Amino acid sequence: MGGLCGKSIVSGKILLIGLEGAGKTQLLQALCNNKLPILENSTGYIVKNVEYQGNSPDVVLRNYAVYDVGGAPESRLKWSKFYNGTVGIIFVVDSQDKTKLLTNAEVLMQVLNAEELETIPLLICSNKCDLLMSLRTHELAENLNLHKIRDRKWNIVQTSGKTNPRGVKDAFNWLIEQIHFVEKNTTRSQRRQNRKKQNERDTNNENEDDDDEIQ
Repeated sequence: MGGLCGKSIVSGKILLIGLEGAGKTQLLQALCNNKLPILENSTGYIVKNVEYQGNSPDVVLRNYAVYDVGGAPESRLKWSKFYNGTVGIIFVVDSQDKTKLLTNAEVLMQVLNAEELETIPLLICSNKCDLLMSLRTHELAENLNLHKIRDRKWNIVQTSGKTNPRGVKDAFNWLIEQIHFVEKNTTRSQRRQNRKKQNERDTNNENEDDDDEIQ
Protein backbone atom coordinates (compact mmCIF):
# COMPACT_ATOMS: atom_id res chain seq x y z
CA MET A 1 0.00 0.00 0.00
CA GLY A 2 0.99 3.64 -0.36
CA GLY A 3 1.73 6.17 2.31
CA LEU A 4 5.35 5.72 3.36
CA CYS A 5 7.85 8.51 2.91
CA GLY A 6 11.11 7.17 1.58
CA LYS A 7 14.35 7.93 -0.22
CA SER A 8 14.37 5.37 -3.06
CA ILE A 9 14.61 6.25 -6.76
CA VAL A 10 11.83 8.61 -7.83
CA SER A 11 9.43 7.18 -10.45
CA GLY A 12 7.60 10.42 -11.24
CA LYS A 13 6.26 13.76 -10.07
CA ILE A 14 2.79 14.23 -8.60
CA LEU A 15 1.39 17.74 -8.33
CA LEU A 16 -0.58 18.46 -5.14
CA ILE A 17 -2.44 21.73 -5.68
CA GLY A 18 -5.52 23.66 -4.64
CA LEU A 19 -6.53 27.03 -3.26
CA GLU A 20 -5.06 28.34 -0.04
CA GLY A 21 -6.54 26.77 3.07
CA ALA A 22 -7.79 23.65 1.27
CA GLY A 23 -5.73 21.36 3.52
CA LYS A 24 -3.14 20.15 1.01
CA THR A 25 -0.25 19.89 3.43
CA GLN A 26 -2.38 18.06 5.97
CA LEU A 27 -3.19 15.46 3.31
CA LEU A 28 0.50 15.11 2.52
CA GLN A 29 1.17 14.72 6.19
CA ALA A 30 -1.39 11.90 6.33
CA LEU A 31 0.38 10.18 3.42
CA CYS A 32 3.64 10.43 5.34
CA ASN A 33 2.16 9.02 8.54
CA ASN A 34 2.32 12.43 10.25
CA LYS A 35 6.08 12.71 9.80
CA LEU A 36 5.85 16.03 7.99
CA PRO A 37 5.72 19.44 9.69
CA ILE A 38 2.78 21.62 8.66
CA LEU A 39 3.67 25.03 7.21
CA GLU A 40 1.82 28.11 8.32
CA ASN A 41 1.57 29.73 4.89
CA SER A 42 0.53 28.88 1.33
CA THR A 43 3.20 30.77 -0.59
CA GLY A 44 5.98 28.20 -1.01
CA TYR A 45 6.12 24.52 -1.79
CA ILE A 46 7.15 21.24 -0.22
CA VAL A 47 8.60 18.22 -2.00
CA LYS A 48 8.21 14.87 -0.28
CA ASN A 49 8.90 11.40 -1.65
CA VAL A 50 6.06 8.95 -1.01
CA GLU A 51 6.59 5.23 -1.54
CA TYR A 52 3.87 3.13 -3.10
CA GLN A 53 3.40 -0.61 -3.04
CA GLY A 54 0.28 -1.39 -5.03
CA ASN A 55 -2.26 -4.16 -4.61
CA SER A 56 -1.74 -5.35 -8.17
CA PRO A 57 0.97 -8.02 -8.56
CA ASP A 58 2.47 -6.22 -11.56
CA VAL A 59 3.06 -2.98 -9.64
CA VAL A 60 6.45 -2.87 -7.96
CA LEU A 61 7.55 -0.61 -5.11
CA ARG A 62 7.86 2.92 -6.45
CA ASN A 63 8.69 6.30 -5.06
CA TYR A 64 6.86 9.43 -6.22
CA ALA A 65 7.92 13.01 -5.58
CA VAL A 66 4.81 14.83 -4.35
CA TYR A 67 5.01 18.59 -4.93
CA ASP A 68 2.76 20.37 -2.44
CA VAL A 69 2.56 23.84 -4.04
CA GLY A 70 1.11 26.88 -2.28
CA GLY A 71 -2.40 27.93 -3.28
CA ALA A 72 -2.30 31.66 -2.57
CA PRO A 73 -3.02 33.84 -5.65
CA GLU A 74 0.63 34.86 -6.09
CA SER A 75 1.72 31.22 -5.80
CA ARG A 76 -0.81 30.01 -8.39
CA LEU A 77 0.93 32.20 -10.95
CA LYS A 78 3.97 29.93 -10.55
CA TRP A 79 2.16 26.58 -10.81
CA SER A 80 3.03 26.18 -14.48
CA LYS A 81 6.73 25.96 -13.58
CA PHE A 82 5.97 22.59 -11.98
CA TYR A 83 3.91 21.10 -14.84
CA ASN A 84 6.71 19.58 -16.90
CA GLY A 85 7.28 15.93 -16.01
CA THR A 86 4.10 15.60 -13.95
CA VAL A 87 2.50 12.13 -14.06
CA GLY A 88 -0.43 12.73 -11.69
CA ILE A 89 -2.50 15.61 -10.31
CA ILE A 90 -4.15 15.88 -6.91
CA PHE A 91 -6.49 18.88 -6.71
CA VAL A 92 -7.67 19.58 -3.17
CA VAL A 93 -10.87 21.49 -2.43
CA ASP A 94 -12.14 22.70 0.94
CA SER A 95 -15.59 21.13 0.63
CA GLN A 96 -17.17 23.30 3.32
CA ASP A 97 -16.05 26.65 1.86
CA LYS A 98 -18.81 27.45 -0.63
CA THR A 99 -17.50 30.97 -1.26
CA LYS A 100 -14.59 29.58 -3.30
CA LEU A 101 -16.48 27.09 -5.48
CA LEU A 102 -16.39 29.27 -8.60
CA THR A 103 -12.71 30.06 -8.14
CA ASN A 104 -11.95 26.36 -7.64
CA ALA A 105 -13.76 25.49 -10.87
CA GLU A 106 -11.97 28.19 -12.86
CA VAL A 107 -8.53 27.34 -11.47
CA LEU A 108 -9.00 23.61 -12.05
CA MET A 109 -9.99 24.10 -15.69
CA GLN A 110 -7.01 26.38 -16.25
CA VAL A 111 -4.74 23.65 -14.92
CA LEU A 112 -6.32 20.94 -17.08
CA ASN A 113 -6.02 23.09 -20.20
CA ALA A 114 -2.24 23.23 -19.84
CA GLU A 115 -0.59 21.38 -22.73
CA GLU A 116 1.97 19.75 -20.42
CA LEU A 117 -0.82 18.14 -18.39
CA GLU A 118 -2.89 16.63 -21.21
CA THR A 119 -4.26 13.14 -20.35
CA ILE A 120 -2.58 13.21 -16.89
CA PRO A 121 -4.79 11.35 -14.35
CA LEU A 122 -6.64 13.62 -11.93
CA LEU A 123 -7.66 13.00 -8.33
CA ILE A 124 -10.00 15.56 -6.76
CA CYS A 125 -10.02 15.49 -2.97
CA SER A 126 -13.22 16.81 -1.42
CA ASN A 127 -11.38 17.67 1.73
CA LYS A 128 -12.54 18.40 5.28
CA CYS A 129 -15.45 16.01 4.79
CA ASP A 130 -15.61 15.58 8.56
CA LEU A 131 -17.10 19.09 8.93
CA LEU A 132 -20.88 19.41 9.13
CA MET A 133 -21.28 21.96 6.32
CA SER A 134 -19.15 20.08 3.79
CA LEU A 135 -20.59 19.35 0.36
CA ARG A 136 -21.29 15.84 -0.83
CA THR A 137 -19.09 14.57 -3.63
CA HIS A 138 -21.81 14.79 -6.29
CA GLU A 139 -22.54 18.39 -5.27
CA LEU A 140 -18.89 19.35 -5.51
CA ALA A 141 -18.50 17.50 -8.80
CA GLU A 142 -21.39 19.48 -10.25
CA ASN A 143 -19.97 22.80 -9.05
CA LEU A 144 -16.55 21.96 -10.49
CA ASN A 145 -18.04 20.94 -13.87
CA LEU A 146 -16.26 17.61 -13.71
CA HIS A 147 -18.67 16.18 -16.30
CA LYS A 148 -16.81 18.25 -18.89
CA ILE A 149 -13.56 16.36 -18.35
CA ARG A 150 -13.23 13.87 -21.20
CA ASP A 151 -9.51 13.70 -21.91
CA ARG A 152 -8.28 11.81 -18.82
CA LYS A 153 -9.17 9.47 -15.99
CA TRP A 154 -10.47 11.34 -12.97
CA ASN A 155 -11.98 10.54 -9.60
CA ILE A 156 -13.44 12.57 -6.75
CA VAL A 157 -13.23 11.28 -3.19
CA GLN A 158 -14.02 12.59 0.27
CA THR A 159 -10.91 13.05 2.38
CA SER A 160 -9.89 14.27 5.79
CA GLY A 161 -6.22 14.33 6.64
CA LYS A 162 -7.22 15.01 10.21
CA THR A 163 -9.71 12.21 10.93
CA ASN A 164 -9.29 9.66 8.12
CA PRO A 165 -5.68 9.21 6.94
CA ARG A 166 -6.58 5.73 5.66
CA GLY A 167 -9.00 7.29 3.19
CA VAL A 168 -6.27 9.65 1.99
CA LYS A 169 -3.97 6.72 1.31
CA ASP A 170 -6.70 4.80 -0.52
CA ALA A 171 -7.30 7.83 -2.75
CA PHE A 172 -3.56 8.06 -3.44
CA ASN A 173 -3.52 4.37 -4.35
CA TRP A 174 -6.20 4.98 -6.98
CA LEU A 175 -4.14 7.75 -8.56
CA ILE A 176 -0.97 5.66 -8.67
CA GLU A 177 -2.81 2.76 -10.31
CA GLN A 178 -4.09 5.15 -12.99
CA ILE A 179 -0.57 6.48 -13.52
CA HIS A 180 0.68 2.91 -13.91
CA PHE A 181 -2.12 2.18 -16.41
CA VAL A 182 -1.18 5.23 -18.49
CA GLU A 183 2.49 4.22 -18.40
CA LYS A 184 1.72 0.72 -19.66
CA ASN A 185 -0.49 1.99 -22.48
CA THR A 186 2.08 4.61 -23.43
CA THR A 187 4.78 1.96 -23.60
CA ARG A 188 2.59 -0.24 -25.80
CA SER A 189 1.80 2.73 -28.05
CA GLN A 190 5.50 3.56 -28.35
CA ARG A 191 6.27 -0.07 -29.25
CA ARG A 192 3.60 0.02 -31.97
CA GLN A 193 5.01 3.27 -33.33
CA ASN A 194 8.53 1.85 -33.29
CA ARG A 195 7.36 -1.28 -35.15
CA LYS A 196 5.59 0.90 -37.69
CA LYS A 197 8.71 3.00 -38.22
CA GLN A 198 10.83 -0.13 -38.56
CA ASN A 199 8.44 -1.59 -41.13
CA GLU A 200 8.57 1.66 -43.08
CA ARG A 201 12.39 1.59 -43.00
CA ASP A 202 12.40 -2.06 -44.13
CA THR A 203 10.02 -1.23 -46.99
CA ASN A 204 12.16 1.71 -48.08
CA ASN A 205 15.26 -0.48 -48.02
CA GLU A 206 13.54 -3.13 -50.13
CA ASN A 207 12.49 -0.50 -52.66
CA GLU A 208 16.04 0.80 -52.83
CA ASP A 209 17.32 -2.76 -53.42
CA ASP A 210 14.78 -3.22 -56.24
CA ASP A 211 15.91 0.03 -57.84
CA ASP A 212 19.52 -1.10 -57.68
CA GLU A 213 18.66 -4.39 -59.41
CA ILE A 214 16.80 -2.58 -62.19
CA GLN A 215 19.79 -0.37 -62.87
